[in-house]
Amino acid sequence: THSKDAYAGGITGYNCGIINNCHNTAATSINIDNPVGYNQGLPYKGGIAGYNHNGSITDCFNSHWFSGVTGYNSGEIENCYNVDVSGSGSIANMNADTGFIKNCHNEGKSFNFYGGGLVNYNYGLITGSYNTAELTANNVGGIAKYNYGTIKNCYNKGNISNLSKDLSRGGCAGGIVSYNYNEGSIINCSNRADISLTAKATSGEFHIAYKIYIGGIAGVNMGSIENSYNVGNIKATSYAFEESGSENKVGGIAGINYTYSPISNCYNVGNIYSSVRFPAHTNNAGGIVGYNSHDISISGCYFIKNYSYDIGIGNGVGTAIQKSNDELKTTAFLDLLNSYSDQYETWYLDLSGKHNNDYPLLKHELSEPATYTIYFDAA
Repeated sequence: THSKDAYAGGITGYNCGIINNCHNTAATSINIDNPVGYNQGLPYKGGIAGYNHNGSITDCFNSHWFSGVTGYNSGEIENCYNVDVSGSGSIANMNADTGFIKNCHNEGKSFNFYGGGLVNYNYGLITGSYNTAELTANNVGGIAKYNYGTIKNCYNKGNISNLSKDLSRGGCAGGIVSYNYNEGSIINCSNRADISLTAKATSGEFHIAYKIYIGGIAGVNMGSIENSYNVGNIKATSYAFEESGSENKVGGIAGINYTYSPISNCYNVGNIYSSVRFPAHTNNAGGIVGYNSHDISISGCYFIKNYSYDIGIGNGVGTAIQKSNDELKTTAFLDLLNSYSDQYETWYLDLSGKHNNDYPLLKHELSEPATYTIYFDAA
């Protein structure tokens, strides 16, 4: 679409009604002169609707690289999915404060990517949703890139890595979000995929500091995280020049946790590996948090020692509790998690070997939706 208007969609540019059981497999593009607010998602384009303005999109799917389901959502999106995306946000580029996304997922692969597995900016509510797509970006979250709202009962199973390991200056990544801001809350979420970021200096870049922040749940946390866990392996590798410096902050739940940003009732069993080229460069790695700035921010969080770290907090203040691998697979540990939870029996333990390698999982994960794909005759 080439227009002075700022909305383009495979089904409709602007929706304030109901869209149900539709699909798009074609590219959606838009060109306008000097678009206002482009970095915040304008112009809006989507495989189903460019702008979902208080409307409803249900039981739809999009399967083209260049756009997700919608560019901007201030309404409801439910039971929708996306297959493959190159860009930002497979369900919505922006989910506004009135936006509601439920039971949606992203699958396939996402490359040349600069957002979250489901949304780029989240100011609203995302619940019961997940990502299984492999995500390739320098700044990315399995569910959202930037979270200012609420993400609840969501999980990521798609591996995350950065764009060009030969040219990257680092990045920020989390299994659920890249950045969880002050107003953001993450509740009952899990990451079950590996995350790996590499920073490699190129000739002449002596003045550039290379930074890698990775968390199993959030790369950087300024909000709150509760009742969440990570079982994925996390790796940060920096090859920066000695003169430029580098900074790795890597944790099983968050890479950096800022002052008065509570992390509670969480655990990590994933391996944490972080390396820098020179001893003088910053290298903070911990089972729960790489760097924590306030001693009362972390409560009821548990980790197991592995080959590359034996502390819960890589640097800063605060306390995390070390457990053995066997202890985390007991009913006593399950009862401990549930005793901290505001919701009765949030956690569940299945020792049959069928779920989560016998580690506790969240009850909502017992009813994970089956991954499905809709086929149709294009003729």
